[in-house]
Amino acid sequence: MTIDDAIAGAVRSSTASEASVRDGAGSIIENALALVSVLQAVAKIHPWLEVVVNAFQVVIELNVRRRENDGKIGVLFRSMRDMMEALRSLQSVPSEKARGSSMESRLEDLVKQTADDIKACANACDVYSKTRMLTKVLRSATWDDLFKQYVELFAQRRVDFLLRISVHSGIVLDDTHHKLLRVDEKVDELLRRVSESSPEQQRLREIVERNGGAEAVTSDDVLLEMVLKANPLAAVSASTVGEHENDLDTSGLATIKAELLESTTDALERNFEVFERKFRLQEMKIVEELTHVAHKEGDRIIESVLDGPHNEIHNPDIRSIWADAGWRGRVKSRHFVPALYDHYRGLLARARSAASALLSSEAVTVLKLLKMSRLQRVVEAIDVDATGFITVTAINRFTDSRPESWRQVLLEWVAYWAIGWEGEMCTYRDKINVIIAKMFFLRRSIRLVDQEVLDIYLAGVHREAETLTRAFRPEPVSVPPGLAKLFQERGDNVEGRLRKGLETVRYLIDAPDTLSLIIGPERVEEKIFPTLYLLLSRDFRVFRLCQTKYVSPEELIASWHSLEIVFEEVIQRYFHLKDVFEHRTDSTSELFKHFSSGMFGYWLDPQELWSLRTLEEDPFPEFQIGEDEEGPLDTTILNFPLATDHLYPREQENTVAKQPCGASVEFILGKWHGFFYDELQTPCASMYSFNFHDTGSDGLASFVARGSAAHRGSEFVVTGKVEQDDSGRPIFALWLRFVPSHYENYNVYFRGTLHLDGSVFAGMWGMVKHDMPYPFEFRRISPELLVCRPPPERFGTDRAAARWSYALTAVHTQVLRKLSSTRLLEQRRRKRRQWEDFAAGEKTVDVSELFRTTTYADACYYFAILLHRNLVHHSCICDHCDEVIAGARILCLECGIDDTLDFCDKPECTGAVVHVKKLPAPHLSSHDVVKLRAMAFSREIGRVLKTSKAALSRARTLLDRQEQSRSSEPVPYLWAVAPEIFRVATHSDRLASRQPSTSPVPSCIACSQPVHYPCWFCSDCEGDIFVCSACDANGGIDKDPHKADHMVVRCLRRAEERGDGASDPRMEAVERGMLSLERRLDTLELRLEERMSRMEGLLERIAIGQRSISNAT
Repeated sequence: MTIDDAIAGAVRSSTASEASVRDGAGSIIENALALVSVLQAVAKIHPWLEVVVNAFQVVIELNVRRRENDGKIGVLFRSMRDMMEALRSLQSVPSEKARGSSMESRLEDLVKQTADDIKACANACDVYSKTRMLTKVLRSATWDDLFKQYVELFAQRRVDFLLRISVHSGIVLDDTHHKLLRVDEKVDELLRRVSESSPEQQRLREIVERNGGAEAVTSDDVLLEMVLKANPLAAVSASTVGEHENDLDTSGLATIKAELLESTTDALERNFEVFERKFRLQEMKIVEELTHVAHKEGDRIIESVLDGPHNEIHNPDIRSIWADAGWRGRVKSRHFVPALYDHYRGLLARARSAASALLSSEAVTVLKLLKMSRLQRVVEAIDVDATGFITVTAINRFTDSRPESWRQVLLEWVAYWAIGWEGEMCTYRDKINVIIAKMFFLRRSIRLVDQEVLDIYLAGVHREAETLTRAFRPEPVSVPPGLAKLFQERGDNVEGRLRKGLETVRYLIDAPDTLSLIIGPERVEEKIFPTLYLLLSRDFRVFRLCQTKYVSPEELIASWHSLEIVFEEVIQRYFHLKDVFEHRTDSTSELFKHFSSGMFGYWLDPQELWSLRTLEEDPFPEFQIGEDEEGPLDTTILNFPLATDHLYPREQENTVAKQPCGASVEFILGKWHGFFYDELQTPCASMYSFNFHDTGSDGLASFVARGSAAHRGSEFVVTGKVEQDDSGRPIFALWLRFVPSHYENYNVYFRGTLHLDGSVFAGMWGMVKHDMPYPFEFRRISPELLVCRPPPERFGTDRAAARWSYALTAVHTQVLRKLSSTRLLEQRRRKRRQWEDFAAGEKTVDVSELFRTTTYADACYYFAILLHRNLVHHSCICDHCDEVIAGARILCLECGIDDTLDFCDKPECTGAVVHVKKLPAPHLSSHDVVKLRAMAFSREIGRVLKTSKAALSRARTLLDRQEQSRSSEPVPYLWAVAPEIFRVATHSDRLASRQPSTSPVPSCIACSQPVHYPCWFCSDCEGDIFVCSACDANGGIDKDPHKADHMVVRCLRRAEERGDGASDPRMEAVERGMLSLERRLDTLELRLEERMSRMEGLLERIAIGQRSISNAT
C-alpha cells in the first residue's frame, strides 16, 4: 500500500465514520479502541510516535470507565480519533527510511505537542463530566467555545499530519489538498453538533428561558432556586448520579453558585493535578493488562474435541465438565454447582484409591473442604452480574484471571474463591473494626481546629463501614498451611496493587471512574474490604498526627469524600443485586441475604443492626493504644498544609494586578481588615481579613480572596464583581462562602463603596442576597491599629474625642510593643482570661467588645485553642424542643426501642412528658437518665446503656446503705465554738464528731458534701464518684480522677419506691412538682453552704486579727 492510498483511506475513514456521531459515544469509543491497536503497530515501526499513541489510548480507556458521557464529549473524541487516523499512513513508511530522516524531525515536536493537547482535552472532559447540569446549561456558551476550539485544533492538527507526511513522501499535493478539503467540510458538522444539547439539558434550558434567561438566573438566587425546584436533577453531575448530593438542598444551590463563580480556566487548572494522577494510574493499568495478555495464551491448551460451544472454553477441566453435560452457550448456576461438585468429588474418590498418586495429600485435603455450600462463592465469582446463568465468556474471564503462579492447576483457584477469599476478607474485616475502634479511642485527644469535621467523618465512617463488616459472617474453615501461604501471597499482591493505585492518586478519589481504576473491573465486594482498610489506615495516621499538630480540616473532609464514593459504589452494587434477585425465578430473600457471605445483609434491614436492643446486647468492640505502639509519624501523607495558619496566619503582601483589569477593580485589590456589625453597630463576629486579587478570567467574579474564619477555622472564598449606581459610581457586590461542603449553607452577602480615597470599604451585609440590613466596615490599616479604634458609636457622638482616643491608644500600644513591656503581657493575659470565660459561656463577658479589641490572628488562636471545648451534638435532636442539642445531652435509660430518647439539659426539656408512638407509656421526668458531655455515636450507645445501668445500680446500693446507716445516727450539730476563736464547723469537723463508719460516706467530688437522692454518679470512673446536683448544675467537674466530659447517671429512688404511675397524669404532675421542689432545695442548700463558708472565713479573719492585737500588746 502506498502512502497516497493510506491518506485516501484516512480520508474515506473520516468521511464514512461521520455518521457515527449520531450513534453516540459508544460506537466512537469502539472505533477508537480498534484504531489504538493499529496505531500501536505503527508505533513499533516509529517509536517516536509512542508518546501520542499512549496518550490517546489512556484517554480513551479513561473515557470508557466514565459512568456516563455527554454527547459533546463524544464529538470531541470523534474529532480526536479522526486526527489520530491520519497517522495510520505511516504504516507504509519503513523504520529504516524514517529514522534520522526529515520525517522524524518534521513530526516529532508536533507529535509531542499533540500528546499534551490530548491530555488537556481529556482534562476538560473530566471537569465537564463533574459539572452540575444546571451549570452546564448556564455556562453552555463558555463550554461550547472551548470544545469548538479543540475540534478546530484537532482538525488542523490532522491536516498538518497529512501534509507533512505527503510532503516528505513526494506525493503530488493537488490530489491530497482536494481530499483534505472534503474532510474539512465535515468539521462544520462537528462544530454544529458541539452546540447541541441532550434532551434533559434542552428541557432545563427551556425552564431557564422561562425565568428570564441564563444571565438573569445566574445573577438572582431566587430564580436559581426556582429552577432547581422545577428540575432537582439540575444540581446533579453525570459523574455523581446516585450519590449523596442528589437531594435538593441549600448545599446544591451553593455548589452551583460556586461553579458559576469559578472561571473555566481556573476549574481546568484546579482539576489538572487530580487528572494527572488519574492519567498515570491508567498508564500503569494498561501495562499490567498487556503483561497479563502476553501470558494468557500460555494457558490455552488446544485439543481435538467434539464440536460445540465448549470449544471456546480455555480451561480443559471446565471444558470437560461442559462437554460431558452437553451445555450450550450458557447454563443455570444451580446446575453448574452440582456438576462442579461431582467433578471434584470424583477426583477425591480417585485420589483415595490405592493405585492413584495423581494428587498430593494437601490437594486431597482441599477436595474434602469443597462442600456444595462453599462452591456457591465460586459461582458468585463467575456470575458477576448475579443473573443465575453462567456463560462461556464468564467462565473464561474467571479462569483467565488466575495469577501467573496458579496457572497449572485450577483447583487452587477454585479453592481460593470457595474458602480463601472469605478468610482473607475476615482478616480485613477485623482490621477495619480495630482501626475504627482506635479512631474513637483517639478522638478525645485530637487537636483539630474544626471539631465538627471530625464528628462528621466519624459518624459517616463507622455507620457505613460497620454496616458492611458486622454483616459479613462466613463459615469458619481451617485451611491447610501450604494453601494458606498461597492465599496470603495472593492477598499481599492484591493489597500491593491497591496501595500503589491509592498512592498514585494520593488517596484522593474524586469520581467513580477513579475508583474503577484503582480496584479494577471486578465486583466491588471482591476488594471493598482491602480498599477500605488502606483508606482508613491512612486516615488513622492522620488522626495520630492530629494529636500533636493542627491538621487542616480539609484533610478529613477530602478523606470522607473519597470514602463516600467508595460507599456509593457499594450502594450501586446493592441496588443492582436487589433488582436482579427480585426478577430471578430461583431467588429468595434468604439467598440474597447470604450473598457474598452476608455482606449486604444489613443493607436489607439496617434497623436490625442499629436498634437499641442489638447495640446493648452486642456492643461494638473498643480498643486502646499506647503512645509508642503505632510507630513514628510522617507529615508527608497530608494533602493539605498544616493548619498552623489558622492560629497565626502568615502575613500576605498587598496584591498587584498581574494583568490589565478594569480601573474600578484595581481600587478594591489588596488587603482589608474589618468587622461585620449588627443593628447596634457592635461586631457580631471576630475580625475578618481579606486580600483581594483580580481573576482576569471568564468567570462571573471580577476579584476574589481566600482566607480562614477565626471562629470556624475553615477556609472561605470571597468573590465579587463591580456594579455601578445611577451616578456611575462603582459598587462592589461580594459573596462569602465556606469551602468545606458541610458549611455550604452558610453564606454572607455584602455590598459597599469606597471612601476616604479608597482607604475605607463600607456598606451593608446580610445572609440573603436581597436583604442586607446590617453595616460592615473594612480598612486598609494593620489589625494591630484597627483594634485601637473606638467603637463606631463613639465616632457618631463625639468624633473629635474618638479620634484623640484612637491616636493615644495606638501610640501607647506601639510603644509597649516595641519595649516588650510587662504591661503588654498582662494585657494579653487578661485578654486570654476573657476568651476563656467566653468559651465557658460566662454571661458577664462583653462579647462584642472582646471581638472588637482582638486582632484576626489572635482570634484565630483563641478560637482554635478554646472554642473546641463547647460541644454540639450535630446529629442529635431534642425530642421535646426539636432543636440540635448543645452542651450536655440527656439520654433516657428507660425509653427507646429503635432509637434513643434525647433531651437538652434545660429544665423545660428534662422535665417534659413526651409521648412516643412506639412506646406503651410516655416518657416521664422521673425516668432514669444519663448525662453525656461528649459526643456519643451510634456504635457507642450500647456501651453507654450497659455501663450507665450498671453504674446506677451501684450508686443506688451505696446511697441506700448510707440512708440506712444515717437513720441510726444522731443529728449532727452545726456550730462548734472554740474558746480562743469563733468559727463555723467544716464538713471534716462534723465527720470527726461521728463514730467511725465501716464504709465510706458518699460525698460530692467537687464540694465534698455528703450526697443523697437526687444526685449524679460517674459511669466512666473506676471508683465511686458522686456529684451533687448543685455542683453538676455548674457544668462538668474536672477533678482528678473525674473528668469534665465523663458521663454521669442521675440517681433517683427506684420506681417502685417512688411509686411511679406512668398512666396517671396527676402522679406525673406531682412528680414534676416534687422534682422542681428538690431542685429548689438543692439551690437553697448550695446558697446556705456558700454563706456559711463566707461567714467561716470572716470569723477566721476576725480571730486572726484579735490574736495579732493581743500579741502586739
